[in-house]
This record gives sequence, C-alpha cells and structure tokens, in this order.
Amino acid sequence: MGLITSMRTQTAVYYAPNGYDSLGEQSFAAGVGIPCRWETDAVRFIDGQGENQVSQAIVYVDRDLEIGGLLWEGELADAPSFPIDDKDAYPIRQFQTLPKLRVTTKTSGNTLRTAIL
Repeated sequence: MGLITSMRTQTAVYYAPNGYDSLGEQSFAAGVGIPCRWETDAVRFIDGQGENQVSQAIVYVDRDLEIGGLLWEGELADAPSFPIDDKDAYPIRQFQTLPKLRVTTKTSGNTLRTAIL
C-alpha cells in the first residue's frame, strides 16, 4: 500500500450534483461513502472565476469528484439525507489531481486527488 492510499484513514460522504429540481434548487444524488483524509485548514486558492478564496477544509479522496458536489465528514450510516440543509456538508469549490512521478495510468493509488472546500 502506497503513501497516497494509506493516508486516507477517515470517511466522508460525497453527494454528486444532480441538476435542479422544479423550484430551481440544486439537487444531489444519494450519498456515497468514500475513504479520505480530512484536514480542516484555511488555504488560499483561486476559484474558477479567478477570485481569491480561502478554504474551510482540504480533503484527499480516492476518486474524481465534481465541483459543486458536497462532502460531509463521517460514516454513510450517519449522513444527512438532505445535505444542502446540513451546516457540516461543504461544497466542493475546487478539485485537483496530481499523479505520482513516472505514472502511466491514473488509478486510485497513484494519483493524489484533492477537494478544496
């Protein structure tokens, strides 16, 4: 097991964006439990509109996630069914991937995937 895989000892629930409902409110797919490393950290970053922002958390995950999705720290069994109303469900504001050196395929164990909340 490599460093990238072994550092993900926590669990988060990911809610993928799923369009909009009849009232124009964003909707989300059912939550999926994913292994992660969740770090509550204020880090400066530039968002998709070129604006300076400060993160609420940095989360290292095992798969690609969509900007606009939500992450909630904890086990799937305890996760809220309506995450948009939960103050602990944070929107993914930026997503980055960084492959290890000399990697020819993008798999879970050889790419660092980072969600900035």
